[in-house]
Amino acid sequence: MIELVVLDLGRVLVQIADDLDDAAARAGRAGVPGFTGDLSAHTRRGGNAQVAGLLSDYERGHVSSEDYARGIAAQVGAQPDDVAAIHDAVLIRAFDGLAGFYDRLAAAPVHTACLSNTNALHWARITNPSDSAFLNLNRLNFCFASHQIRQAKPDHAAYAYVEAATRVAPERILFFDDLDENVAAAAARGWQTERVPRLDNPLPWVTQRLVDRRVL
Repeated sequence: MIELVVLDLGRVLVQIADDLDDAAARAGRAGVPGFTGDLSAHTRRGGNAQVAGLLSDYERGHVSSEDYARGIAAQVGAQPDDVAAIHDAVLIRAFDGLAGFYDRLAAAPVHTACLSNTNALHWARITNPSDSAFLNLNRLNFCFASHQIRQAKPDHAAYAYVEAATRVAPERILFFDDLDENVAAAAARGWQTERVPRLDNPLPWVTQRLVDRRVL
C-alpha cells in the first residue's frame, strides 16, 4: 500500500531549461564562459568541480544567492549579473494541467510531498503566485526543499529526512524523479520509484502511473 506520493519539481511539475547552455540562451547570455553543461550539482558543471561544489553548497542553503553568483563568476571569468540571469532562466513555467493533477491527488487516499534540490532564488519564484513558475505547493501535504532541510538528493540523508518528518515507512512511499541517481538512491532505501521521462508535459504520464499503481 502506498501512503505517501513524493514528487520532484523540475521536469515533473515545472518546465526547466535543458541545461545551462539552454538557460544562457534564454537569458540572452549565450557564450558566457565556463558556466555551462548539466544542471545537476552532482555533475561537474562544464568540467569545473569548484562550480559544481558552489551549486551543491547553494542547494543546501550554505551560501546566499549573492555569494553564489559572485563565487561562480570568479571561477569562470564572468560577471555576477550574467550568472544570476542564467540561473534565473533555468526555471520556465509550471506544466499545463497542474491544478487538475492536484485535484486528483487530493481525492486519493494518500499524503503528498515534494522533494527537490532547489535554492532560495528558485523557491521564491515557484512560491510567487504572479510568476509563470508558480507551483501552488500548498496543495501538497509536505514540502522538502534542499536549501531549507540542508540535505540534497541523492544523499541518503535527504530521503531519511522525509521518512522521519512524515513518519511513513520507506516501502509505503512512491517517488517520482527524472534523474537516475535520485531514483536509485530512493530505491536503495526501499522506496517505490518511477523515473519520469523527459516529455513536453510529464503530468499525463505521472497521472497514468498513479492510476496503474491504484493510487488514483
